[in-house]
Amino acid sequence: MRSKWNAEDFEIPSVPGDHVFEDGYVLAARQGIPEFIEDYRISRVKDLIAPWICRHAERGGGGDEKDPASSFPLALDIVCGNGWYCLRLLGNWGFKGRIAGVDVSFAKTASFEKEASLRGLGSRILANVANAELLPFRDGVFDVVYATESIEHIENPGEALREACRVLKPDGELIVTTPSGPMHKFWKSVFFFPMMLKRLFLGRSSVARCPYDKPMSFRQLHTLAKNAGFKIVQYRKTIFLPHESYIKFFPQKAQCILLRCSLILEKLGRPAMFLALHHVVRMRKNR
Repeated sequence: MRSKWNAEDFEIPSVPGDHVFEDGYVLAARQGIPEFIEDYRISRVKDLIAPWICRHAERGGGGDEKDPASSFPLALDIVCGNGWYCLRLLGNWGFKGRIAGVDVSFAKTASFEKEASLRGLGSRILANVANAELLPFRDGVFDVVYATESIEHIENPGEALREACRVLKPDGELIVTTPSGPMHKFWKSVFFFPMMLKRLFLGRSSVARCPYDKPMSFRQLHTLAKNAGFKIVQYRKTIFLPHESYIKFFPQKAQCILLRCSLILEKLGRPAMFLALHHVVRMRKNR
């Protein structure tokens, strides 16, 4: 296991051709999701957990007299993609420490590394090509680990949570956001016939999907967390909209109506919470 944070220990591939960085809004627009919908989604998930992540900046990273940088709080993003959320934490939210990101895509981690360098944040991030079930870090190095909309795409989420527990410091925290299995099934049934018509119209026999797309119920998530060595300390559900793969087929006026309905359901509070699409969970490593 590596004993120190050292970017030179990792080989970061160069970005071929012109570097074009796409943040969450651009990525959503490419999928047909308008900015006002994506703004709602980001505010209810990624910006919701940002203070939970940034609070670890107050705790510090322990420190080492020979390595002053080690006193910075360290965060890990599991399945970081091109790192746009990591950069949002460092920029918009002022996270004071360093952030490592792991992803299986060479292209995305290279894009992350390049964009961070262009923004003058190259010394604050470390992008790694790695599998979430086998993290390339020593035990007990991170103050906080987070996985936003990613564990449902991991082949073995239980092993990924155990790895997250291993690399966390004592009393470190793991923050997870992931779609609700029951609500995923509900929206899938609602849109069964529209999606079938779409397949017929496009002349396709099936719709492409991620092979490990496995949304979980809270009970399943709780069991995985407990078995991995975590205790859930905060939980809520959020976003009263269908998945973006469905909502993008609505005309903009209908999307506005859906958003207003979502805001109304939010105000109802706990009685309507079961209708929310996403789990947001903060869990602490057991001693």
